[in-house]
Amino acid sequence: MILDSPTETSVQLLPKCAVYAYMNGEIFKLFGAAILVFDAFLVVVFGLGMPRIGMSTRSFIEVELLFFTFLIVTAMIAIGMIRVQRWAAVATSTVGLVGSIILALSLGTRPWEAGLVGMPVVFGLLLPLYATVRYWSSLKVVNSMSLTPFVDAPGSSDRLHLG
Repeated sequence: MILDSPTETSVQLLPKCAVYAYMNGEIFKLFGAAILVFDAFLVVVFGLGMPRIGMSTRSFIEVELLFFTFLIVTAMIAIGMIRVQRWAAVATSTVGLVGSIILALSLGTRPWEAGLVGMPVVFGLLLPLYATVRYWSSLKVVNSMSLTPFVDAPGSSDRLHLG
C-alpha cells in the first residue's frame, strides 16, 4: 500500500486498508452481477425479437438451443464470480481477452470508431483479466471437502486385491 505521507498514522491507514480488503472480493461479485444483468437483457431481447424473425422451425430450435446453452454457461460463470471462485475468474478473463483481441483486430485502422467506441470496449473487456491478476490471492479455490467422497473413494485395483 502506498502511503500519502511518511508520517501517516495507523488511524489514517485503517480506512484505506478496509477499502482495499473489501474491494478484493467485491470486484468479482460486481462482474458476476453484471454478467447476470447482461443475461437478463439478452433474454428480453431474445423474447421480443425472435418471434418477429421469419425462421424455419428447425433453425429456430437450433438458435434456441445455442442461446440457452450460452445462458446456462454464462450464468454458471456469473455464480462462480459472485462466489469469488478462481475458475470463474480465469474463465471470465479468458473470454474477455479473446473478445478484446477479436474486437481490436476487427476495428482495423478506422480511427473514429476505434477511438470513440472500440478502444474503451477493448479495455473494458480486459478489466476482468487485470482484476484476476491483481487480486489472485483473494480468490477461492473449489472447496476440497465437498470433493472428498470422490477423491478418497477406493480405486478399482484396490477392490480386486482383498488378500
